[in-house]
Amino acid sequence: ECVRKSKKLRSLLLDENAIGSRGALSVVQALSPDTHPDLEVVSLAANGISGATAEVICRICMALPKLTRLELDANRIDPRDVQILLDLCGGRLGDMGDNVPRADGEQSSANTTSDVNSRLNSSKISTTAMMADNSEETRD
Repeated sequence: ECVRKSKKLRSLLLDENAIGSRGALSVVQALSPDTHPDLEVVSLAANGISGATAEVICRICMALPKLTRLELDANRIDPRDVQILLDLCGGRLGDMGDNVPRADGEQSSANTTSDVNSRLNSSKISTTAMMADNSEETRD
């Protein structure tokens, strides 16, 4: 809600906040070209974001008219997903170094593309659900 109401934002810097995929998606869902026309930088580095969620984040952020940089480094993004992000974001995507996918090579069920798209289509994610999901992500 705070992000949605902050219509004069030029930079949104939330690096190293352990908000996970669900928290990051919730924040980015509050952004729109109509309410945030001057937003230039969105930085969500080191938050445990999955590749599927990062793709949805890219799609939302690329609609922001003045966005010059989206930072998603040091998350849990697989190298093949990095290529998808580069294709979507082009030169607006920051350095993608230090991304570490899960050791078992799988995404948690909370981070599958269909689940992320489902969350994107829902109007609200409760704070309680986000907190519970983030605690599960840290146990992955």
